[in-house]
Amino acid sequence: MPEGRRKSHRGDASGLTLGAVSGTLLVRKMEPSQGPGPSSLLTPDMDLDALIRTIPDYPKPGILFRDITTLLQHPEGFRKAVDLLVQPFAGAGISRVAGIEARGFILGGAVAHQLSTGFIPIRKKGKLPW
Repeated sequence: MPEGRRKSHRGDASGLTLGAVSGTLLVRKMEPSQGPGPSSLLTPDMDLDALIRTIPDYPKPGILFRDITTLLQHPEGFRKAVDLLVQPFAGAGISRVAGIEARGFILGGAVAHQLSTGFIPIRKKGKLPW
């Protein structure tokens, strides 16, 4: 899976499950009998990679920059990406969705809306006046 589109889940002693995709975090309280969450957020039949532009050597040599603006401009692709993020967590009692800077704000806001929950924007220290 390309950099910036990685997905991870983990359960810890607090019973929280975290899922991260493109700067968007989904957090839910788990019961001890529940597993660590879904094993994949992207299905094999969906080729979202084709809608994401790759810019080599940006911002420096050896880096592959993944530009999701091309995905966001594609209505069906954007909708499918949000649906794939939401689907495993629908009805799972997500209390908030947190999005990390830029990409996470876009995707996280859409995911929070679909899950009918609040959104927490996470910014770098010193970016806000408080």
